[in-house]
Amino acid sequence: MSENTENQEWNGGYGLFTENMAFSNQTNLLTEAWIAAKAKMGNVCEYDSRNPHYKNRFASLEATLTKINPIFSEHGLALSQWPSGNQLINRLEHTSGQWLMSAYDISAVKKDPQQMGSAITYARRYCAQAIAGICGGEDDDAEIATHSEEGLSSVSIGGPKQKPEDIFQEFIETVSDGEYVEELEKQWDSLMKRTNTLSHRKKLASLLNAKKTTLLSPDSGDDL
Repeated sequence: MSENTENQEWNGGYGLFTENMAFSNQTNLLTEAWIAAKAKMGNVCEYDSRNPHYKNRFASLEATLTKINPIFSEHGLALSQWPSGNQLINRLEHTSGQWLMSAYDISAVKKDPQQMGSAITYARRYCAQAIAGICGGEDDDAEIATHSEEGLSSVSIGGPKQKPEDIFQEFIETVSDGEYVEELEKQWDSLMKRTNTLSHRKKLASLLNAKKTTLLSPDSGDDL
């Protein structure tokens, strides 16, 4: 496919288009293959990594792609991802030629190679999981079943938003402790807009403010 044709497709010349997504004119075969792949894949990509500083666990990019790619391949699907400017481009293709593309804004405060690499890896991990319809977590249906309805009442199924913990993790991975307070003030509104419910917004605010309080406390001064 030529670069001009690719640009025409992305701009809506040969398919459906929104601000951050584009599709081929037909997606029925791709959708059928995706449903079959999803049925085999399940909902969870098991945790395989741990952040020792923040003591949280997550499914790495390697674990995510190891989970997704073989099953996608069995069903004639291929996922490709590449950075373009300040966005990560994701393309899911089917052997029929049907496809979908999405653009995800990469959040990196600095543009040095280390922070950009970290931000790209983070974006690839979460975009791949979103496209496959899975999430990182413990594969424990019994634990999920014990949650009360009250605890689930604030869950929203509308909109491609992120969990507060994921937004917080991405932010602290791309901002140093010395920059945290200043960058938090600059990015507060944009961070809040990435949540999906009021309870998620309150949770994110709590995480961000707790980190800020820790950094500003007298005991932490020697560590900054």
